[in-house]
Amino acid sequence: VTEECVRWDIHCPVGDGGSGVDAALQLLHALLTDFSWEPGALEHTKALFAAQHDARQKSLEQAATHALMTAVWGGDERFMEPSPQALARLDLAALDRVLKETMA
Repeated sequence: VTEECVRWDIHCPVGDGGSGVDAALQLLHALLTDFSWEPGALEHTKALFAAQHDARQKSLEQAATHALMTAVWGGDERFMEPSPQALARLDLAALDRVLKETMA
């Protein structure tokens, strides 16, 4: 797991009906459809992101990257790193709805 993606590397035995593959796919299905949100985890993630954002603001390299991205994309938020203020506006209900719509 990184800030950009989640990767599952599932290994299972094959043969005799492929029950290992079935089990792996059932597990993957459960992870993608029956997940639950934890408010504490969301708040913890927001706090970590805010701390990382503050640290990046002090970096000359990151400041140059931000200026370049702003010039290229015209400040379009879809292509820019979200601000801590934008993330603070997110709530569990909205995240749950958007993720379920995306996965459907």
